[in-house]
Amino acid sequence: MWVLKLGGSWLKNRKLKDLLQRLILYNDPDIILVVGGGIFADAVRLSQRFLKFDDKFANYLAIKATENYAESINSIFPEIKLTKKLNELKKKDGLKIWLPGETLKNERTFIKNWDSTSDSIACWLCKKISAKGVIFVKSLNFETNRKYNLRDLQKRGILDENISNYTNKNTCLKIVGPEIVIKLRKFDNLSNYFTKLKRIEL
Repeated sequence: MWVLKLGGSWLKNRKLKDLLQRLILYNDPDIILVVGGGIFADAVRLSQRFLKFDDKFANYLAIKATENYAESINSIFPEIKLTKKLNELKKKDGLKIWLPGETLKNERTFIKNWDSTSDSIACWLCKKISAKGVIFVKSLNFETNRKYNLRDLQKRGILDENISNYTNKNTCLKIVGPEIVIKLRKFDNLSNYFTKLKRIEL
């Protein structure tokens, strides 16, 4: 099982529907989607600036923002199921998006501040359910032959700072950009494509 983390910035990407339709077509039960907060999370940041609530509460609202994104996707593609329960993620009944709010609200092992974005949520989930790894789907193009290092990606603001709390040297992390939409057309299944992607060096 893989955790596929879809960045919040994809909310404004014209290829979003194409990507989701492709994932639905594969209908791979071994893929769990985790989505970012996007413009919904931006609203939380703006609200905190004016109302001055603490980062722990802001993190709670930002996690709810990821669920707004997920529910928006589900409204357009009802084939993609929403689930709050960890024990439902391994059921072989189609593509799912995990709603993390209920689980993480009182979860002490998850750090609750702005350095914990949906990137950290995906890694926390990967560790919790012993998934094969995390595929980060970002808005930047990663169609190069270069190697990617976790610390470098964190310094550039591409991945969040708290990921390291939920990974170890054996964790499989990979990253891809909008090129995923075209690349997926060339593969019979997602696992073959994910295998081709380069690992992020930890």
